[in-house]
Amino acid sequence: MSSPISFDTLNTSYVSLSALIRYLREQGISGRLHIALKDYESDVFLQGEAEPEVLERDLSSGREAQGSAALERLLVRAREPGGLITFYKAEAATSPTEQTQSTQIDVPQSQATENETAKKPESHNLLELSAELIAAVERAVLAAGADFHEEFQHARVAVGDDYSFLDPTTQGFEYADSTVTINARPSRPVFIAGLSECLRKLVNRIAEEKPGFRERVANELSRAANERTYGLAEFNSQFDRIVGPKPAP
Repeated sequence: MSSPISFDTLNTSYVSLSALIRYLREQGISGRLHIALKDYESDVFLQGEAEPEVLERDLSSGREAQGSAALERLLVRAREPGGLITFYKAEAATSPTEQTQSTQIDVPQSQATENETAKKPESHNLLELSAELIAAVERAVLAAGADFHEEFQHARVAVGDDYSFLDPTTQGFEYADSTVTINARPSRPVFIAGLSECLRKLVNRIAEEKPGFRERVANELSRAANERTYGLAEFNSQFDRIVGPKPAP
């Protein structure tokens, strides 16, 4: 997971998002801006002076979009006061699909706990991280007595029109034995959004018939994230979305 640098989380009440993006591009900085507004959030992926990639999510309707139109809508929405802006600087990216590489935070050895040193080494490999995410959900599904392969295939079909790389008929994505292989080349933000939406649909479907299933999924995701010092990178912000709403008391 990238680490916030240079400034604390900012607020759209006093920060011009368009000016901030322009400044970061002029400085040749790569990284990610996360913008959270009421019922709306967006990620702006910066690659130096190049045009940024934008992924937006309307939380009230569930609509997701990317591209220049999404950036225009974001800049309009960001004029509303009270929105939160967080910047995560990235290490040098090697390609557009890897432009959100995570940055490790150096922890002084004297301050590292025994648990921290026992955690898995950090990895920026998106397929490795996504495999751990899917495996966590798979454990919850199997513990609930459901057929993971069948449910995952059903969910992939459901999102296939919007995220073609997940469509089972294209054979562009495979998951087996806690390993992900992919022949397609979606951008990193699209891959993260698509897989998260697929798992969200899977969880929603099973939760309708299995009381307590959402809590089981949440526990498995937390367990997977806790095995790494910085969790599962960009997938961390998708956990609540995947798990879904908590049942009313």
